[in-house]
Amino acid sequence: MIVHRDRLAPYRPKLLDTGDGAPPAVHLFAKKSVRDSRKLTLTCLITGFYPKNVKMSLRKFGTSLPERLITSSGIRPNDDGTYQLRESVEISGDDPADYYCYVSHSSLTEPEIKKWVKPKTGAAPALNGGVVGGVIVILLSLLGVFSVLRCKRRRRWRRWNGKYKCFSTDSV
Repeated sequence: MIVHRDRLAPYRPKLLDTGDGAPPAVHLFAKKSVRDSRKLTLTCLITGFYPKNVKMSLRKFGTSLPERLITSSGIRPNDDGTYQLRESVEISGDDPADYYCYVSHSSLTEPEIKKWVKPKTGAAPALNGGVVGGVIVILLSLLGVFSVLRCKRRRRWRRWNGKYKCFSTDSV
């Protein structure tokens, strides 16, 4: 299906009609690689820009990475008439290098350079979540054991529908 450009005009943001264009929103993030668990996939995503012409590069210590290492989505249209571009590279999980996303677009007075901020420790969030979850399970188990022992000590177990339950005989 071919849609003529003029038919999309009502859907484009007002900023696009001023002739200045729309600047890209730049996002730089990393996630675990699906190919190698010791690596990360570092991704630069720029979106919401107009016109279509844009220059983007992933850089290590300020130097552009070779094209052969980059996976690119190519420039793709958004529903509102703007565009997006995504480029990714696999990096070592313990690489101490500084990585940047460099973006140059006609709507920008100067190129935007976004630095990737590495997490403090790669395993800390998962480890902290596991520790907190473990502590909660232990506390709930201890609370259950304490409640049963308390009930047994006061001999308030009664048979109810074939099961023994703890009933309070204290008056309210």
